[in-house]
Amino acid sequence: MFVLASVVGLLFICTGAVKLVGVPFSLEMRDHLKVSVQLWRIIGTLEILGGMGVIVGIAWEPLQIATYACLAALMVGALRYRVKAHDGLLWTGVDVATLAFVVVAAVLRLT
Repeated sequence: MFVLASVVGLLFICTGAVKLVGVPFSLEMRDHLKVSVQLWRIIGTLEILGGMGVIVGIAWEPLQIATYACLAALMVGALRYRVKAHDGLLWTGVDVATLAFVVVAAVLRLT
């Protein structure tokens, strides 16, 4: 459980940091998805906080479960933008896989 939570946490910390730092690929994706600069920064911040919540939640189950739920909701929002932008199977699949990864981690934590 520790390894899975660490991977999920670090994944979201990294993706959030990429958004906040303004890595060129991230900015291209933001523009492609037609997300405002302000919303992109909010999403990046939420991803970092979510990643931290998952890692801190290793020691406190209620925090981790709540954080997994929030990250799942964030990924549903990401999928909405992918569908709206008519993105192909690759990028939509990455977001579906990330959502599935979060849900599996949450279910395993609950069992």
